[in-house]
Amino acid sequence: MFADRAFTLSELLAHYQVSGTESGDNISLPSHLNGDLSFDLKGGADSFNSTNISSNVTVDAGDGDDYVLTGSGNDTLIGGAGNDSLYGGAGNDTLIGGVGRDILHGGSGADTFVFDLINIDGNIDEIRDFNVSDGDLIDVSSLLDGANQDSLADFLEVTNTGGSVTIGLKDGNGVGTDFLVLSNWNSANNLDDLIAMNALII
Repeated sequence: MFADRAFTLSELLAHYQVSGTESGDNISLPSHLNGDLSFDLKGGADSFNSTNISSNVTVDAGDGDDYVLTGSGNDTLIGGAGNDSLYGGAGNDTLIGGVGRDILHGGSGADTFVFDLINIDGNIDEIRDFNVSDGDLIDVSSLLDGANQDSLADFLEVTNTGGSVTIGLKDGNGVGTDFLVLSNWNSANNLDDLIAMNALII
């Protein structure tokens, strides 16, 4: 019943947990809504906008090429499958691209970008506003079974291409598969630089 239209306030207030449809949803939250909110958008190419509110929002976009834009809360944005665009806005947000080639934009605040093995699918996610000074972090702990700071070079490779930094995961033969590019950011020349900046969660 929620497909292809904005949710009404009464619908949202039902339990502050809303499940979408498989055909694609268009969701824009009203400015007077408050309280923690949770959304499961399921399949389809979804569009979600909560920039009018300051509540903490969790959005699981599910399958499809989704567009998610949140406001000033400490939000969690999960892309699921598909080539998603996730924009965190203000607040200390957590962004999880999932499968596909995703665009991640944390916005202001100390944001955490989370990666696990499903991200190693041949696609490269792009973080467009990575900022160590804001407290942004890249969580690669799920990729590094048994790793510690001294052995990170056995697992990760970092390349500075001039205008951006690319991060890859090495296999058992030391061959890397790129999974992330930090666009418009070139402050790290290698893995040691990222470690020194405390930019990684391992």
